[in-house]
Amino acid sequence: MATHKKQICLDCQKEFVPYRKDQRFCSKKCSRHYYKHHETTHRAPEPGVPVIREFYCRWCHHLVQVADPADKRTVFCRHKCEKSYWRHGYTLNDHGRGGNRGMSGGMSLGGLIRRERRDLD
Repeated sequence: MATHKKQICLDCQKEFVPYRKDQRFCSKKCSRHYYKHHETTHRAPEPGVPVIREFYCRWCHHLVQVADPADKRTVFCRHKCEKSYWRHGYTLNDHGRGGNRGMSGGMSLGGLIRRERRDLD
């Protein structure tokens, strides 16, 4: 069994020996605490920053306002919601019968960007 070098927990900053190479937290408690308090997907952009697009997450129904052009989200606010949707919500959320499609209306990201550029001109 290979031994891993010590890591520093992202939450409590304590040193620990990970079980896996990609482990970033010393415990599940630290992992839950970190993601609960460092989640930024539902925060509104800074005042004065223009919102490129906004939509309601198809799974948790939070309003998502995207201000960063590199942010490619159009339907789900985070990966966890997308994963939950496809695991449980495909039939629960009226998929394909006019469900929440956000501002994009179900169009591709490229089409959405072209529409936004056209509307800005």
